Amino acid sequence: LTYDGEEVFSESIDISPAELYTKDITIDGPIVEENLKFTFYSSSEEVLLEYQPQAPPDKPMPEPLGAPEGPKDVKTIEELYLHGLRLDQFHNSSVSPYPYYFEALERDPGDYRVNTQLGILYLGRKMFEEAEEHLQTAVDRITMRYTRPKDSDALYYLGIVQRRLHKNQKAYDNLYDATWNVGWHTPAYHQLAELDCENGDFETALEHIDRALSTDINNLKTLNLKVAILRKLGMLEEAEELAEKIMNKDLLDYQCRNELYLSK
Repeated sequence: LTYDGEEVFSESIDISPAELYTKDITIDGPIVEENLKFTFYSSSEEVLLEYQPQAPPDKPMPEPLGAPEGPKDVKTIEELYLHGLRLDQFHNSSVSPYPYYFEALERDPGDYRVNTQLGILYLGRKMFEEAEEHLQTAVDRITMRYTRPKDSDALYYLGIVQRRLHKNQKAYDNLYDATWNVGWHTPAYHQLAELDCENGDFETALEHIDRALSTDINNLKTLNLKVAILRKLGMLEEAEELAEKIMNKDLLDYQCRNELYLSK
């Protein structure tokens, strides 16, 4: 322990998680914490740990965050969307995001971002018909004039909602379009593989699950689905081998253990 560059305490100790070490040290006179420095060395004089208090940055505190202005008083649709998005992401029990989204749609009923977020909210509430309506509106806007959208949020969630509504062919088409975006590549191909399995087409399911894994090789949920597909195709040796690899990554993974049992 040094103070202002001068050593004030030093000791050689044995320490381990089972043998804790504590020490009270008194230094005379007024102390400036930033001048204290603690260094912990190994037996070979290697620095293992070093700590020195830092003075707080000389910056003013930010202004406290207040409630947003009322929806009618917000000037632009973009600001309405951002107000709603923040309220949705950082839950505020006293202010709902819905009025901001609804006001935005009063001004532009086809707004892509607002319809997408409302669709996701309704999906979370299991209001599937309402979710489909908003997500379809979002997809219609983002794909107008045959545009291939840069983001696939609405396409992916529309596919999810349509699966819940048992509109599997429409879901399949929208999920396939969602694979265009790398952010949705793995989850969309995973959903497609599940639909293939429901249709009994395990060969196509294997192709789709491999595509899903090409952009997320450590996704355990997707790996487990591949094990099940391999088992259904009679590729038991490959299924067992992959299940063992999954179990080595996560000993508590119930699905891979179940697949191991089924493939024996």
